[in-house]
Formats: sequence, structure tokens, C-alpha cells
Amino acid sequence: METITFDPAVPASVETAARQTTAVIDAFMAGFAGNPVLGPLADQLKAQYLESIRHRVTSSQTSKPAATAAHSFIGLLAKVWGSFRGAR
Repeated sequence: METITFDPAVPASVETAARQTTAVIDAFMAGFAGNPVLGPLADQLKAQYLESIRHRVTSSQTSKPAATAAHSFIGLLAKVWGSFRGAR
């Protein structure tokens, strides 16, 4: 069994996890591609695991609104500070 970890708040991490998930399932199911019963199972597994990744991303976004707001505020503050320093 393969363990794939990712940070749901980092898009590149999510994309990498999705690619790894697909690759692991493809590798595991490669010998069954021609099987009429097990072949389609690969697509079902991919859909299931990719949906799980999507759910974790969505859950992390809705469960951390204060952190997101703070992050946005810090970004805005950094831009303002950079403009202020550049004006000197």
C-alpha cells in the first residue's frame, strides 16, 4: 500500500498528490487492464481517491476561514509595507 501525503492548502502539493495517486493505481492495476471486470476498477479507484483529495481540500478551506483571512491580511500588509519602503 502507498501513502500519499499533501497539504490541502498548497495547490502544487494537491496536484502532486493527484498525479501520484493516479500513477500508483495505474501501476497496481496494469496487469488487469484487459480484464473486463477488473480493468474498469482502475478508473473507479482513481475517481474515488481523487474525490477524497478534493474533499480534503474543500474541508480545509471551509474549516479555516480565520486563518485564510489572516493570511490575506498579512499579504496586504506586506504589499503596503513594500510600497511604503519603496516611496522613501
